[in-house]
Amino acid sequence: MKKNIIYYGNVFYPDKDASAQRTIGNAKALRELGYNVILIGCRNQECSSFLETKEIYEGFDIFYFTAPHTLRQWADYLFGFKPLKEIISIYDIDSIILYNHPSLSSNRIRKMCSTKGIKLFADCTEWYDPRGMSIHSIIKKADTWYRMRHVNNKLDGIIAISSYLQNYYRQNGCSTICVPPLVDLSSDKWKNIHKNNSGIDCTTKLIYVGNPGAGTKDKLDLIISTLKKIRSSHPSLKFHLNIIGMTKPLFEEAFKMDIGDSDFVFFLGRRPNNESLEMIKQCDFSIFLRDANLVCTAGFPTKFSESIACGTPVLTNLTSDIGNYLIGGKNGFEIDTTSFESTCNSLYKAISISIEKKKEMKTYCLGDHSFDYHSFIEEFKKMF
Repeated sequence: MKKNIIYYGNVFYPDKDASAQRTIGNAKALRELGYNVILIGCRNQECSSFLETKEIYEGFDIFYFTAPHTLRQWADYLFGFKPLKEIISIYDIDSIILYNHPSLSSNRIRKMCSTKGIKLFADCTEWYDPRGMSIHSIIKKADTWYRMRHVNNKLDGIIAISSYLQNYYRQNGCSTICVPPLVDLSSDKWKNIHKNNSGIDCTTKLIYVGNPGAGTKDKLDLIISTLKKIRSSHPSLKFHLNIIGMTKPLFEEAFKMDIGDSDFVFFLGRRPNNESLEMIKQCDFSIFLRDANLVCTAGFPTKFSESIACGTPVLTNLTSDIGNYLIGGKNGFEIDTTSFESTCNSLYKAISISIEKKKEMKTYCLGDHSFDYHSFIEEFKKMF
């Protein structure tokens, strides 16, 4: 009989966010090892009966609790774990994996698992470092500190998204494996990549997909400023930048930057995930730049692995473990952000390559299986 594993977290299944992509990729690797993985996530609609929310997606049973919005719902999520109790009442559970779960609830789950002989793991993909002294920031800081430095150390193992997190927990004596964001290259959304390069021409098509916030995550303002400088210095160079996830007014308000009538930037607003992926496939490069802070060092950008899976090379600076995967001239180019001048020079060199080179790089990415979940089954076998 297959052993049952629960994957539990504030995740919008089946494919509404990067968390869903992450946990389903890991679940597929565990399924290859013979486990039956049950996913517990959330949805914005009110869920009156938790067990009646069951649906099946790509062979996985998924159950939903109501995403916390009210004070009562947040209290239940931060301190309780009623969905887990209901699942455990109908399944014989071998292990539970908590996805970036709140510290106090995690600690209570740990104590319950100890009494029931259930192994408990954490899928750790972030280390938030909230700024400011608002009530929300203070609570988030306290929760992160307690979870990362105390609760996780007492679990049976850690699935770390980066070598930074893996090294941190290994130094604390924790059983740890390192798993970046994974994809399933055999699924339809990745298989349906146009493998011809007929759409590549002399205009270099760039794309950014995501929510950059007010400069706290992806440096979209630096990207646009750099491209404006390149346009003025090299007016004959043809390129454009598609931005998915933000409108022009929201960008100018968030970044306090007036980009005027820059004719190379196209703000496309929010788009469904499948539509975003199709646009990535049609572009020559995806692009994002990040600061080398704790948040970026401890995490790993899903943007990178998904772009490679789309057959599209990446332009980015080296943060987190990107340097372990980025091969210059093959699946992307490193953008040197040590100064504005170096950013301009390295980005110009990347977007001015020949049509033949762009085709060569797209072809290379189509054959790159670095982030396919099959490549990490042996890593999971070390822990499960």
